[in-house]
Amino acid sequence: MLQSDLLTLGFGFLQPAMLGWAIAAIIPILVHLWHRHRYHDLDWAAADFVLAALRTERRRILLRQYLLLFLRVMAILLVVCAAARPTLRKAVVSRSFHETTGWIFVIDDSLSMHYVRDGVPLFDAALQRIRGLVQAAPDGDAFLLLRGASPVNWVIRQPVYNKPSFLAELDQISCRETVADWPTALQFVERRLRELPLEEPRLSRFVTVIVTDGQQTNWRRVGEGDRGSRNPAPDGNGSSIATQITNLAEVVIMHLEVDQPDNTGAVELNAYPASVIVGQEVAFTGSVRSYGQATRPERLEWLVDGRKVADQSLAWSESEASFRWTYHFDTAGDHVVTVQLPADPLLPDNQRHVVVNVKQERSVVCVDGRPSPLPFQGATSYLKTALASYGLATGSPTQRIDVVSEGRLAEIDWSQYEAVFLCDVSRITLGEARALRQFVEAGGGLIVFLGPRVNRQAYNESLGTSAQDGVDLLPGLLQEPVSIPESVIDPLNFRHPIVQVFQGRWASSLLTVPIRTYMPLQVSQAGGVEVALRLGNGDPLIITKAVGFGRVVLVTTSADLSWTSLPLWTSYVPLILEIQDYATSGRSEARTVVTGDSIG
Repeated sequence: MLQSDLLTLGFGFLQPAMLGWAIAAIIPILVHLWHRHRYHDLDWAAADFVLAALRTERRRILLRQYLLLFLRVMAILLVVCAAARPTLRKAVVSRSFHETTGWIFVIDDSLSMHYVRDGVPLFDAALQRIRGLVQAAPDGDAFLLLRGASPVNWVIRQPVYNKPSFLAELDQISCRETVADWPTALQFVERRLRELPLEEPRLSRFVTVIVTDGQQTNWRRVGEGDRGSRNPAPDGNGSSIATQITNLAEVVIMHLEVDQPDNTGAVELNAYPASVIVGQEVAFTGSVRSYGQATRPERLEWLVDGRKVADQSLAWSESEASFRWTYHFDTAGDHVVTVQLPADPLLPDNQRHVVVNVKQERSVVCVDGRPSPLPFQGATSYLKTALASYGLATGSPTQRIDVVSEGRLAEIDWSQYEAVFLCDVSRITLGEARALRQFVEAGGGLIVFLGPRVNRQAYNESLGTSAQDGVDLLPGLLQEPVSIPESVIDPLNFRHPIVQVFQGRWASSLLTVPIRTYMPLQVSQAGGVEVALRLGNGDPLIITKAVGFGRVVLVTTSADLSWTSLPLWTSYVPLILEIQDYATSGRSEARTVVTGDSIG
């Protein structure tokens, strides 16, 4: 505190509502006025003599009456004030007084702060607000700076007392393309406010300043839909922390409002399959959304590796439009595909990117649990023919297909393959299961076809949820095989990527396939498990599971004719290729991340 500073006391009441009874103080006044007019003037000689004597004492009598009236009024007012419980509040600072203050600035550096308002990005306006507060603060104050977008981090965690140093550091930060994380930001602030009084005893006052546009993910105004509070902290734990902060410091929230936002953003872009061979078709799907009073664009552009290759019109349904586009890559390598909207005040969300891995050749290994020298008698014979059809589509061999027997499973060098097919393999040892787990976690695809030689108990023990060392590759527990006289296949509205290609005129080729025997699966309720196809009785036929960067696909029937006639149907080849594409896309899809996602 400065020695020349002045201190004033704040006076208040604990029960201010009781002050309403102060109106009762008017009662003595009314009584006084009432009694002044209760006599009449009469001419009487004796009274005239007395009045003449009293005129000399009139002023003294009036003074006494008015003093008595004043005391009666004050008595009533004192009773009312006592009932209102007067109190002296915490000392307040006069204009000439200043406490050494610690300023904690929390700046919203999320994607929406790129929005340009009146020619100036909101983030630049936020920086200017902070500069103004710092420059206006008295010398001797300390300053800290926290980024409020994910991942939340301190730019200046230790108090800085030198204004030029703080402003120089402030000028170095830039707006990011991520989302605000207010619960975490408030936790950082609350924790620091508890530490600072111990670390910096000279700071007797703290002020937390939050500068934000009040927007959430994808340019959605806080409270939109539920019309909740405009407080940047969401409900739940964030609100309780906000209450604690207000007990530790003064809080100032500076909203950078946009009255009529004009923004359209590309909110989703997917590629399937994300790992292909040269010449293979890739389908891109996604959506764009209009926010506020935005003008809806009629077209979007497609760019491959930064080069424009196509235009596409948009069909809007209310505030959203979906799109689908296909492309064939003619060169190998990682290609970046971009969907781009026309320019608007918020440029970063006008683009969306996805990475597609294109290879000249794909390597797979098929493990045959029932090898045979005779044509189409082994468990992998039909499967190998289906996988080789990639070469027929492109005019050149595009798949390297190795077939090994079950006994050589432990000798396989998994690193040279993208996918592993297990076909009617009787059992998997614990060592082989660990190797398969590492292969899938690294992004490989594991496809398991069952059959008459499969030992379900051995599979559950080595690959199931109860497996040692947490192998847990199967999407559930296998049951005893079941034979059925006829089968009906339910595509589940063709929502899974494996079966989407059959929607429409190709549906009958898949849904009428005869399944004679299958091995029921008790599907796990763990995350990442999906049923792609199921039988009419509700038992799953094809189940997928995400494991690390890779995927597991389990088919509860055989890959040959031992349990089903599927290999003889026209749907067999496209189904096998779709299963392979899905299983091998996990590693490539992991290369496309959203800003703020962890890649560690």
